[in-house]
Amino acid sequence: MRNSFQMRSPWAQGLLAGVCLALFAILIIVTRRGAESWTSADFGLYIMHARNLVDGIPYAATGYIPNPDNTIISPSAYPVGYPFLLAFAYAPAGLDLHALELVGCVALIAIVAGAWVFARRFLSPGWALVAAFGVAFVPQMLDLRDTISSDLAFTAWVMLALCLHERARRTPALAVLFFAIFMAETTRSAGIALAAALIGADILTRAPGWRHRLGITLGAGAAAIIVNQAFDADTAGTYLSYFDRLNEGPAAYLTHAVEDYLVGLSHALGFSFGKFGNLAFLGVFLLLALLGWGMSLKRGVTAAALFVPASAALLIAFPVRLETARYLVPILPLLVVCAVSGASILSKGRPLGIAIVGLFLVTGYSGRFVQQNPFVPLPPPVFNAAIANEIVRLGKDIPPASIVLARNPRMVALFSGRRSTIWAEAPTPQQFWSPAHRMRASHVLIEIPSLDRDERRVLTFISTNPAGVELVRQTRHFSLYRFRP
Repeated sequence: MRNSFQMRSPWAQGLLAGVCLALFAILIIVTRRGAESWTSADFGLYIMHARNLVDGIPYAATGYIPNPDNTIISPSAYPVGYPFLLAFAYAPAGLDLHALELVGCVALIAIVAGAWVFARRFLSPGWALVAAFGVAFVPQMLDLRDTISSDLAFTAWVMLALCLHERARRTPALAVLFFAIFMAETTRSAGIALAAALIGADILTRAPGWRHRLGITLGAGAAAIIVNQAFDADTAGTYLSYFDRLNEGPAAYLTHAVEDYLVGLSHALGFSFGKFGNLAFLGVFLLLALLGWGMSLKRGVTAAALFVPASAALLIAFPVRLETARYLVPILPLLVVCAVSGASILSKGRPLGIAIVGLFLVTGYSGRFVQQNPFVPLPPPVFNAAIANEIVRLGKDIPPASIVLARNPRMVALFSGRRSTIWAEAPTPQQFWSPAHRMRASHVLIEIPSLDRDERRVLTFISTNPAGVELVRQTRHFSLYRFRP
């Protein structure tokens, strides 16, 4: 009885959680593997921003030139929060992708720690550990650990802000809360959902210290806007332009958005049991999460409870749904904790319930782990030093003042040191051959083999009008052409 009592003490609980977290940290750091590819969307631009911060170069001077006929690729400059974190790895390691991936690993460790702290507020130690393990091994989050992307960093700041919010009443805690909100807002534009949840919770509950917290949230948001503007990293214009893509009525749009995000959630959780099997697992998970979320509201309105619907509403309203599983990452930890909480309610906290919900999560995740084990090296093609060196060498064949058309202009700008842009979305021959529509580009880089639909279209234009270009150099992975005058 004495041993059982001591293991239930706060010190023993914290020690056990700390040991588990340390083992998890070792696992994900040791087994991390570079998942960046030539077609990865964002990491080249993030690295260039981090490099500019370290070298004292203007933040937005990256060499990437946005094409107004293809705004879906990215704005000219991303918010400064994530590159600021990358700068701490870039300063000592330089352009070492393996070192830069550590930022995502640290963020994932912080998310898991935050999930345990959050779950312990209303779950027993055993149930809280199940929730933390459930968050730690979400397949989508483990996949992002291997990339240089802002999703995990943003989620970590969100978790810190949500864990602190209710109890932040004195200066030290309020200062940390300010910093967490500020970093979230300067990392992703989706931080608006966090601000809405924090403000809503304070106004609705008016718990002690609510005026101070409200001021902190508004101040941090204002500071984030000012900082991003100062670094020419205002993405609002680009993201608002995505609404020009709306081409269906409200009812159809809402239906398709919900369908896409349900599929994205199933993918994020690793369900791989076919259409009906995935639907069954997803249905159980959502019912448990809804029960846990509803009980949290019954205990009292919190920013964490409000953040889930606020983020979901923002995602559904956003007209681009290319990577729904990734867009869901900020709410995945809370959904898992709510699902575990729902299971604990149904089982009335019995130990058998812990085993059952643990088995459910392991079974759900296992499909992805069997197909794509996140702890073994990735098969090619991945972005490696050989491919990077090819781009570096190709850059020497391009005059310094030139502009290069490429599927991923940010990678070309990073490794070649030349300015680069992308062709128009679904380009026509007229757009490709017109200097104005191709952003005055003098060269075009084509991947071998070309897997992208628009890039294959460009290759068709070249093959049907070979006199319009001249082959400058061909490497294992790329063909570099120069437009003839």
